[in-house]
Amino acid sequence: MDWDAAKLEGPDVTAAVQQLMAEHYESCVSEKIPALDGRTPLEAVRDAEGREKVLALLIDAERHARRMKPPVDEAVLRRLRERLGLAGMAE
Repeated sequence: MDWDAAKLEGPDVTAAVQQLMAEHYESCVSEKIPALDGRTPLEAVRDAEGREKVLALLIDAERHARRMKPPVDEAVLRRLRERLGLAGMAE
């Protein structure tokens, strides 16, 4: 398959990627994750051990999101932290 790189750049593509990533991060809080012992992030943040694990996963996800081209909108990451009750915790 031939890819036209010019079609994979520009404001429309950036907006589409941003929307896709926002949807991904918003939905992941209710998905069971093996690293959280099969709990969702929303369930795991209810206790100290789970909160620590969620925070570690979140910090890793934030690092990856910032390195993406284009990077994930910081507002998406802030909303995720707020939804999980982790706003203001160490990044």
